[in-house]
Amino acid sequence: MNLHLGSSKRTREAQLQLFRTRLIARLCIALTCVSQFIARVATLNGVIHDNSTSGKFAICALPFAPIVTLIVTIEYLLFKKKGPKILKYSHIANLILLIFFMGDWIIGLFSTLYRTQQLDPPLFPVSALYGMTAFAWRAMLVTLIVQKWQLKIIAPVVAIIVTTAYTIHYDPKHFYTYVIRCVMQLFNIVFIIYCEDKIKWRMIWTNLTKKNGFRSTILSSIISPKIS
Repeated sequence: MNLHLGSSKRTREAQLQLFRTRLIARLCIALTCVSQFIARVATLNGVIHDNSTSGKFAICALPFAPIVTLIVTIEYLLFKKKGPKILKYSHIANLILLIFFMGDWIIGLFSTLYRTQQLDPPLFPVSALYGMTAFAWRAMLVTLIVQKWQLKIIAPVVAIIVTTAYTIHYDPKHFYTYVIRCVMQLFNIVFIIYCEDKIKWRMIWTNLTKKNGFRSTILSSIISPKIS
């Protein structure tokens, strides 16, 4: 009986610690989105006066970052009020965050791509280079939004496919070259995230086992990757 109570207590403590860790990740997401929103507001004057398709996409992307920050804030307030009870609903919040994050990413990508149509022949303006560098931090931020590797790959995979389709549309002569590059990049994304996921969970399992001596059954119920 005491063993069962002790196991239950350790399980609750581990769940609470897990959720606190997720809240820290949420804070990183919120701060990143606030930073992104500030950067867009700083260029808002030029965007408002831009009647092109690129400008319209840029305006559509404005609300996404504040919405993500609002979701994180609501989840934090619910945690303060309800405690770790809301942990079972966190996967729903994760999916909502992922949807809005993908929306922001893809709409921003379309804005960058359509900006090339303003030049003849279609070329990337200097400002579009930031759209390329944004891929790096966005790909890293996905790992804080969701934990299951199948969900992590969605946003970068969609971004690569959209970019490839756009490139082929404007340069069909090199169709096979772009398809090969697309396939290889997709393979790298999936393979790297899959390996990172497996290695991460093995490291967590090992560290928790050494530190706390939890039973394997308890650890399985706590740290096994779930849809999140």
